[in-house]
Amino acid sequence: MKRPFLVLIFLMLLLSLACSIPGKNQPEDIEGEVTVETTSPTQAVAVNPTQTVYSPPTARPTSAETPVPVATQEKTQEPTLSPTEPESSCPLFGIEEFDTPGGCWPDSVDKVFSSASISDINKINVQVKDSRLEFESQLKEDVFLYSFYPDNEYDEVIVRASVTKIEPSRNQNGFALVCHINRFGWYEARVESSGTFEIFQYDALKKQNGQNPFLRLGSGGASSFRTGTGRENILELQCRNDSLTFIVNDKQIWEKVNFTSLNSGGGVGVGLASYSNTFPRHIGFEYVEILEP
Repeated sequence: MKRPFLVLIFLMLLLSLACSIPGKNQPEDIEGEVTVETTSPTQAVAVNPTQTVYSPPTARPTSAETPVPVATQEKTQEPTLSPTEPESSCPLFGIEEFDTPGGCWPDSVDKVFSSASISDINKINVQVKDSRLEFESQLKEDVFLYSFYPDNEYDEVIVRASVTKIEPSRNQNGFALVCHINRFGWYEARVESSGTFEIFQYDALKKQNGQNPFLRLGSGGASSFRTGTGRENILELQCRNDSLTFIVNDKQIWEKVNFTSLNSGGGVGVGLASYSNTFPRHIGFEYVEILEP
């Protein structure tokens, strides 16, 4: 009876040993699946660097290229923006002696400015003749003719001119120097051949409203003015941002300082300013000089 029992025990030992032999099983398959999952994140990491590699280079050339066109535009704009003077060959400062017509100063009736209406354009004349800029009128009404120097403007400036009376001509001829010509108007110094002077502010707004635009700032006698036909007089109007000074033949005859309401800055000009019922009127500018204060 013991032998069959021993055989049974031996068979049970064999079966237990057979179950403990290593081989492929489910845990190893799961580990394999885990390996695949760890490989998948590795591929995802490989994709992300690809995106970071391509994105910055796309941004960098953009930022790197941006300054290039800007610098190129600045270089190409310099020749266009800086040479404002070549558009007008008229210098900022200097002297005009009117040796020939057609210079920088307007020198004909159709080019000059008139602040009053003209009843008969055939009775006025503006020309360069005998090396001077001449203004002439045969009209009975007020005449205000101006040759404004084109294109150039000044914060502060000095206008100096040599003037003469040309016969036949009445004494009430206003040699006019003008400065600070801007949208508000201008400032003007006049001297008559009789030796009196007036200083005016021309108010453009009053002109638009149909009022007299000339506001007198000062007047009096200019004892240094040399009266008589063909006698040279040197007039000088100094225009700063808060003062006006009028000088005749190197003698100061009028000045206004600390001019807080001065509409400063603008162009310059010369001209004829004369009142009604005084004709004929004929004056000449031998030269006009624009100076830096």
